Amino acid sequence: MKTKSCLLILLTFILISCTDKQTKKEIKKHAAASEIQTYINQIKIQREEALNRYVADLPLEQKIAQLFIENLEGNTSFRSYETVGAMTGTKDDTPLIAGGYIFFSYNIADSREQMQAYIKSIRDYCETYDNLQPYLCVDQEGGWVSRLKKLNPKLPSNEQVARDFDIQATYQLYKDQAASMKELGFDMNLAPVVEVCTDDNKDFLDGRSFGDLEQVITYGRTCLNAYENKGIATVLKHFPGNTNTDPHTGLPEITLTEKELKKSIESFRVLVQYKPAAVLMSHARTSAIDRGVPACLSKVWVSDILRNEYGYKGLIFSDDIFMGALADNGYPPEVAAILAVEAGVDCIMISEKRFAKAGKVLYNRAKEDVAFEAKINQAVKRIIKYKLEAGLIDEQEIR
Repeated sequence: MKTKSCLLILLTFILISCTDKQTKKEIKKHAAASEIQTYINQIKIQREEALNRYVADLPLEQKIAQLFIENLEGNTSFRSYETVGAMTGTKDDTPLIAGGYIFFSYNIADSREQMQAYIKSIRDYCETYDNLQPYLCVDQEGGWVSRLKKLNPKLPSNEQVARDFDIQATYQLYKDQAASMKELGFDMNLAPVVEVCTDDNKDFLDGRSFGDLEQVITYGRTCLNAYENKGIATVLKHFPGNTNTDPHTGLPEITLTEKELKKSIESFRVLVQYKPAAVLMSHARTSAIDRGVPACLSKVWVSDILRNEYGYKGLIFSDDIFMGALADNGYPPEVAAILAVEAGVDCIMISEKRFAKAGKVLYNRAKEDVAFEAKINQAVKRIIKYKLEAGLIDEQEIR
């Protein structure tokens, strides 16, 4: 009996010792993890502070230039048509470079070598004049919206992809497109369209939708991942939708009830969780939400819903502010630019080779309105963050 008692005491002692050792190991492990997390948090704070300083130190005219994505001249060699003086009202002829450039069909060269040379001329020009490198984007959706059809492998429309491709083949299709775009020198694809196809928009979309909600989410996610994983930024469009009215010529009016409207944009709510680089706003007005205001100029749609309710942290683009949808309905570019910034838009698309006229309006407004300048700073901060991630800015420059 005495022997059994001794064994029991010894066993208890061993178990307590093991438990103590395990606890100590766990404590050390948790302490190390906590130290690592503290270090990571400190690095994040330092980077955030450095980014804030960097943006604060940028001249106002350069900040405003970063807000625009504009068109290009030709397809052989680049030069900027904007100067500091054109925005500030001075005689300063220092070139200004837009935050980004969009390539249309006439900007696409006849060979891959010529395209690469043209893009290199943009990079070289920016280095020569010590300007921030722009992001370079193109509409390469597939189907009839394929700006790179002369240079890249054939890309089917979204509708055809959802009909004829499984998910694995879809990923490979878009991965190959991304690799080819990257090789040419592009940073961003203004795609995919992730609107659900309905009777109200199918004539305008004309094959640009993947189909119903399930198809749009499944194929949209695959497309987004394929491009982003290969270093090509994606731009989900067009939030919160369109009708069969072409926004190039008229203003789309979405007359769905609020419940129907929220259901129709579920694809965007889901897909922004996969962190696309950008979301492009449509010009459509919705009678159920912020009635009478085009979505790309609406604080409710841009900031309250997309940014705050959906929790989206990436770039928000306006659609082209030169489209008839705005210009013919009381929103000329100079007015639209102001409203877009106030709504929370980061990147203002303008299908012209000039942005200084609209930029000067923003410049003058920022000079007299501290709150407006703060909105510009927030937008520029997001743009610089994207450019850091895309490798367009060396992180050493921000420290």
